[in-house]
Amino acid sequence: MLKRIFPQTFYNPLSLVGAVIALFNAGLIAFLIIVEMLTKHPKPYADVIIFIILPIIVICGWLLW
Repeated sequence: MLKRIFPQTFYNPLSLVGAVIALFNAGLIAFLIIVEMLTKHPKPYADVIIFIILPIIVICGWLLW
């Protein structure tokens, strides 16, 4: 049997799903903030998605992680 070098939660599939959700959405937030800063016409509903909805999904991913 191989010795596991990472914490036990690293090998839990639910924790891996939470990590993927949290990291993907954190990257998506950063990407959308950059896109929003570079556009000429502001989109008011983009702010709701970027600063309210996506952080809630990141927090849910952290809870699973």
